[in-house]
Amino acid sequence: MKLNYLHKVFILASIFIFVSTWSCETAKNANTHNPYGEMQKLIVNKSGMAGFELIEITPNQTNKTSQTRGAEQESKITKHSEETWEGLNEIIRKIDLNQIDSWEAPTQERFHDGARAVQITISMDSQEFNSQSFDEGKPPAELSELYNYLVSLENQ
Repeated sequence: MKLNYLHKVFILASIFIFVSTWSCETAKNANTHNPYGEMQKLIVNKSGMAGFELIEITPNQTNKTSQTRGAEQESKITKHSEETWEGLNEIIRKIDLNQIDSWEAPTQERFHDGARAVQITISMDSQEFNSQSFDEGKPPAELSELYNYLVSLENQ
């Protein structure tokens, strides 16, 4: 009789542990879901009087196109790791993309050629979200983590 009782306790404990583990995984996955869908690409456009630089980041690669005044346009494609793309997605999940176009730049140097103008475009499943332009190196506070991550990728 005692063996039967211990057997039931073991089965109930096993079920409890399984359900607890499954619930934690479900909650973890819910926290990583982006309400805007999956990111398809991110574009950083830097422009000024001396030329432009366009950086397009997709899940597998980064395409950097640039041209300075009087020079030929140059393009460079580099592969990047899955960790790089996931790091980018992790930061994007923290951003309220519906507000991105309302965040004002802290400085205005781009209006008198004191800095290049930067604009970030994030393409999700069926929507595009565009930031206002801001001075290179001085993003709105809400975009600073994303901007700093992008700069670190450029410097690799």
